[in-house]
Amino acid sequence: MSDEAREAAPTPGLRRTPRQRRSREIVAAILEAARQILAEREIGALTTQQVADRAGISIGSLYRYFPDKEAVIAALQQVDTRAEARSLAESDWAIDALPLREALEVMVDFQLDRHRRLLDRYGRFHRERHRLASLAGTLGPVEVEGRIRCFLERRSDSLRAIDLDHAAFFLSRGMSALIRKAVEERPHKLAQPSFRAALVEIAARYLLDEPEPRLPDRS
Repeated sequence: MSDEAREAAPTPGLRRTPRQRRSREIVAAILEAARQILAEREIGALTTQQVADRAGISIGSLYRYFPDKEAVIAALQQVDTRAEARSLAESDWAIDALPLREALEVMVDFQLDRHRRLLDRYGRFHRERHRLASLAGTLGPVEVEGRIRCFLERRSDSLRAIDLDHAAFFLSRGMSALIRKAVEERPHKLAQPSFRAALVEIAARYLLDEPEPRLPDRS
């Protein structure tokens, strides 16, 4: 997805798209106010009146663009995700210089840390609407898979014989799906070292030409 398409994409929660400069400034002030408040207190304590007061506008002006505080949070999360996706797309991947297994650990840690941070900030809202924070959904799945496929191609000598298209899809979407399912149903798992180790091992066993683990002798 191009930068232009990302900027033009509709923001969830908005009642109307701000087209004029003043309207865009009001929406930006609302989102910045919500961001500041969430940095100071839990999401359950946030109210639209607090946001309007912090933004320096009337509550009526806020309701012109957002029907409720959930809509403000949805828009804030999507705007922040777009900014994070843009930064990721423009950055050099630190994993490029790492051995494959270490790179897998970094990939898993990145997603676990990110979702833990979002859960701390947005709580139940993130559990229910984590798709709003999807980097692949914002960047575009093809773009993410393409970068991972190039990463795998450079390490083809250490991979077992697999379809790289499938592998890129699995790493970019399959692992993310497992983590997001934990966000929905068992968020405590995101902090468990054993869950992190299992995710890395699943990916490593699929990608690497390593011997299968030996089962204990039960004879």
